[in-house]
Amino acid sequence: MHLLPKKKIISAFRGIVSLSDYSDLPITTSMVERIISPATNPQLWEYEFPHSAINLSRPFDSQDCVRVMGLSSTSLYDIRIDHTDEPFSENHVTVKRLISAPSLDRFYLATLGSAQGFGSHSGVLYVSAGHEVARLYLLEYVPGVETSDFVPVVKKIKKHRKIIHRPLFDPGSGRVVIFFVGRFVVVDLALIHKYL
Repeated sequence: MHLLPKKKIISAFRGIVSLSDYSDLPITTSMVERIISPATNPQLWEYEFPHSAINLSRPFDSQDCVRVMGLSSTSLYDIRIDHTDEPFSENHVTVKRLISAPSLDRFYLATLGSAQGFGSHSGVLYVSAGHEVARLYLLEYVPGVETSDFVPVVKKIKKHRKIIHRPLFDPGSGRVVIFFVGRFVVVDLALIHKYL
């Protein structure tokens, strides 16, 4: 779940991504006594992704829109929400499939067996591949443009206990920080990243 500009919230549950408006909710300085019903906070838009659950990236804000990357077990999607002063309509949201995701089990997407860190044009996906090895996928994409022949770069790394936080990825340097219990590992994908 993420707060967006123009008093909107985007959230994902199982395979459904929804956009809501919170501008009419009362402002309070104390804890809420009851759960706010969906009728109080109406959904502006909803989209059901085929085949599986979906994980959302952090939002990327620009002058004309905000983008969120959505990863399912089969594909990476670009969710674009236009900035507009007009009353909101479903035409202000566009969902576009960008690339095929590495073949993943739905279980990994729902647990910390996998974790991802996405930027506006590239990202990494960490997938546990057994007790001692994990795979780090480098994904590159152009928002709004589908690429059918994309092949991700895969790097095998030694796994150190359980991952405790999604990887931090710096697209500029090509470095990835992976946080394990009691330590962190820096993986340098700069040489691979530079020539893609």
